[in-house]
Amino acid sequence: MKLQQSTIIFLLLFFAPGFCHFGFAQKEDTTSILAGFSLRQVDNRIQISFAIKGGSSCNGVELERSENGVDFEVINFIPGICGGTDKTEYYTLTDENPLSNRENHYRLQLGQQERTPALKIRFVPLKEGYRVFPNPASQFTLIRFNNPQELQHELYIFNARGLIVEKATNITSSEVYLNLQNYAPGKYFFTLAAQNGNGVKGKFIVTSQHD
Repeated sequence: MKLQQSTIIFLLLFFAPGFCHFGFAQKEDTTSILAGFSLRQVDNRIQISFAIKGGSSCNGVELERSENGVDFEVINFIPGICGGTDKTEYYTLTDENPLSNRENHYRLQLGQQERTPALKIRFVPLKEGYRVFPNPASQFTLIRFNNPQELQHELYIFNARGLIVEKATNITSSEVYLNLQNYAPGKYFFTLAAQNGNGVKGKFIVTSQHD
């Protein structure tokens, strides 16, 4: 099999439909006290980051979560005054027990001032620092790995004979989408090597597209 760099699409979390909505979501409402709101998976937790505009404040923040995007419950909070200075203030909350293998919807209640629109992220439990799904697969698969610092990685995929069948560089997201249409059925191994010397190794199985 020839090297197929073009078959790999790097999914920045900003653009991963159904998986993860990531990055500060700026609101058009100029009356909002919110300067940013984002979600990301870190290990087997969900990290919720938000910011309060300079000169704005609220009395307490509640983090609400929902499985269906309709029925929410409070799962974490920050007591007391948030914000209040001339500079934008940044905060982080954590969901230690997100709902596995499904979308988690989050929103913030900022004191009595406002409630944010909900953001959602699909939480996939990681084992040994990664998860491949679906696995086995015939047409495509997704490798999700822990990369909260957005370090640059290189990806190498080997067949059962130890030959490199695919390679990609400059991966800074935590997800890699693989198009398997040119892969022969069989077992494959991968290495995601970070520039700091750390990395992740794993494997996946490709089945016939007619199975």
